[in-house]
Amino acid sequence: MSSRRSRNSGYLVLWFLGVMVIVTALLVLNRPYDLQGAAIRGLAIFGYLAVFSSILSTAYLRQLVRFFGRSFVKVHHVAAISGLIAITLHPIVVAFGYGAGFLLPQFGSLRIFLQWGGSVAYILLAIAASAARVRKGIPAFWRAVHNLAFLAYVMATVHAALIGSDGTQTVVRIALVIMALIVVFVFVQKRREGAVRRQRAASR
Repeated sequence: MSSRRSRNSGYLVLWFLGVMVIVTALLVLNRPYDLQGAAIRGLAIFGYLAVFSSILSTAYLRQLVRFFGRSFVKVHHVAAISGLIAITLHPIVVAFGYGAGFLLPQFGSLRIFLQWGGSVAYILLAIAASAARVRKGIPAFWRAVHNLAFLAYVMATVHAALIGSDGTQTVVRIALVIMALIVVFVFVQKRREGAVRRQRAASR
């Protein structure tokens, strides 16, 4: 039974990666770009979708683990790591075309800060991912640090809406808002579930 569950979760990982690649390719090919532009856009889209998927999976992780076996946690990790790799490569490719200055947070004004908030979002996401890796060393507050991923996603959404090549399109902005609201809902739901668990533990 466990081997079958492990195999099923492996297939799910491959399915997830395949869907992410196909969706990203379709979105990139929808508009003509040079090679560098396509790489910038493709990495941004893939990273954004992968991080969204990793966050969304946490809302149903317990049910999915029960169905697929403990190895399903790998799906969350694969999504998170894939997204982190993509959004690491995204600014690097941007830097080759526009200069390394865009890799640093910009503080000229609130709009400029939000416009170039992708760098801040990346820092927050990297910290959140690191907290998960060292959670045994910081058991008391690793979850709070890991939750920075939610803030990172919202900042990435604002960045995409203000400066992304697709962000000016109404349909894309609506999709970005919907996805961001889903992420906020997941965050609120997880906080509520955590409060319930703490209350039950205190009443024992």
